[in-house]
Amino acid sequence: MNMNLYAPLINPRSTRLLTLNPGDFEDDVIATLAEVDLAERPSYEAVSYTWGPPGSERQIIVNGVNLWIRQNLWQGLRRIRRKYAARTLWIDAISISQTDLLEKGEQVAKIGEIFSAAERVLVWVGEHDMSSEKLFTRRSLRENAEWFAQQFSLRLADRISKGTSMSRRPMWWIWRRFLNRPYFRRTWIVQETAHAKAIVVCCGGDSKDWAELIGSRIKPQDTARNDKHHEIYNRIRKSHSFTLPISHVAELQKLRLQYHRASYLSLQRSFSVTECVDKRDNVYALLSLVYPPLPIRPDYTKSVAGVYVAICRCVWGENKKVNRGDAATAKIFLDLDVAGNSQLLERLLTDKTNEFSHNEKVVFVEVIITYNNLELSPRHRLPIKLIKRGTEYLNKLNPPVYPMPDRLASS
Repeated sequence: MNMNLYAPLINPRSTRLLTLNPGDFEDDVIATLAEVDLAERPSYEAVSYTWGPPGSERQIIVNGVNLWIRQNLWQGLRRIRRKYAARTLWIDAISISQTDLLEKGEQVAKIGEIFSAAERVLVWVGEHDMSSEKLFTRRSLRENAEWFAQQFSLRLADRISKGTSMSRRPMWWIWRRFLNRPYFRRTWIVQETAHAKAIVVCCGGDSKDWAELIGSRIKPQDTARNDKHHEIYNRIRKSHSFTLPISHVAELQKLRLQYHRASYLSLQRSFSVTECVDKRDNVYALLSLVYPPLPIRPDYTKSVAGVYVAICRCVWGENKKVNRGDAATAKIFLDLDVAGNSQLLERLLTDKTNEFSHNEKVVFVEVIITYNNLELSPRHRLPIKLIKRGTEYLNKLNPPVYPMPDRLASS
């Protein structure tokens, strides 16, 4: 990160906007970056995209100095750049100083506001692949406006689950590939699309309005919890070869069209299939949609475990007992790797400074142990001795909270 570009923001209401110079696709990417006050209602577009893997950085020129960004964003800037006119954009990787953790937390807290104030949100999903260009033609839009209503049947779900060839359903196969792109699995797109006034989906050199491209095919009622399609989704989700996140995109549509705010647990359930590179963002990426608001602000100086403890304290409350079957609870704690859960459990069991209340200790220890024993992935397995200590702690309570598993009692 070039520190010459990132002088401290003067105004707490400020952010930075990138003005992208016009040019042809093959031209160097040249831009200027400047601080603006959001209270003055500047005109700009916000870019929603996925960062992509590290190690594929490309160089652009900003304020006359070289700035390295990842390949996917670099490609996106070349595509959305206008040929004859400048374009003003807000892009998290460039508008936020990624090395200043204090600024990063303050700016992330404003993302809901930033995307709400943008004239439109530009969704960059990447270059065309697997015949995705067919989805952006007028012909395909007209022919497939009622696509889901026509194609979603139990018979089709059975064929998908059994791996039957879909060669006679080319549009289904193309949509499957399109919606399985990494972009649609991002947790951040939940608030980025929900807050947007208008959305344009950009893929390769093509672009379409979100409502026309996606809204005409996916309806809010096409969620996994919809009774009409419940059996269909269950069959499809059991298939290892078919991972179309239709229910996730349908939930995005519900938020977008109805714009209802929800509890944190409700949002976590709805978007449990989404992913974040930084596990703290599983919490931070949903905060602007939570109602009633939670007393948590993004803070990247906190550990992942510290953030999860904070959100659990808000969700469960001081005197509430956790529901072991709660999918949101599972996501919160299973997102911690072995080291993270081990450190948190060790802190709970050795707490001498009253960092945790008695009820919190019981709840956190119980949840960690419960889901450790349910989770099959070795990545989440805690050391047996540590689990045994936690189980013994719970069993000292009257009555015992958690029975000693046979595999631990004999170890």
